[in-house]
Amino acid sequence: ARYDGETGPQPRDSDVLVIGPAARADLNEAAAAAEGRLRMPVNITKVSHEAWDSSDDAFLTTVRSRPLVRLDVGPEVAA
Repeated sequence: ARYDGETGPQPRDSDVLVIGPAARADLNEAAAAAEGRLRMPVNITKVSHEAWDSSDDAFLTTVRSRPLVRLDVGPEVAA
């Protein structure tokens, strides 16, 4: 939300939603690297493309209703 210019307190953590296939070990490694750079906890949730496209999941409906920042990253990011 702050990235889009919304006012409010400084975030205490960063929530990341990964859509599609990704190894949990790679996500944990990326989260640890991001935590070091951001100096705040990074929480990663992984869902399939099918789950993201579905409209019946209450959690994902809530996520879709909030400000999102899309990050297109490749395997080199975790390295």
